[in-house]
Amino acid sequence: MRYPMKTLLPILLLALAALALGGGTAAAQNENPGQGDENRSVRVTGVLTDEGVECPALRGDDGQIYTLTPRDLQGFEVGDRVAVVGKVAEISFCQQGTTLEVQKITAAKPAL
Repeated sequence: MRYPMKTLLPILLLALAALALGGGTAAAQNENPGQGDENRSVRVTGVLTDEGVECPALRGDDGQIYTLTPRDLQGFEVGDRVAVVGKVAEISFCQQGTTLEVQKITAAKPAL
């Protein structure tokens, strides 16, 4: 069955809009950083990973991937468990996950 492009285009645009809105949110310590939260600090705890394409990456305890800017991790390395306090970036070149503008990064207690 073939559908005319005039019929498919609105459906495709709605689907893309839903993905864009839903894909930008991620849980962080019982908070939902995402679109519209650029001025609110969030705290994410997890392990630094090598999953980042352009930026350092953190796999949060919530299973989400977070990319971090600036790139200076203050001596922390991949595999370290950290707690990050930062703001959700409005725009990022990190290419994946939710990007946090790091305000503070500290060692975190081991996961239970």
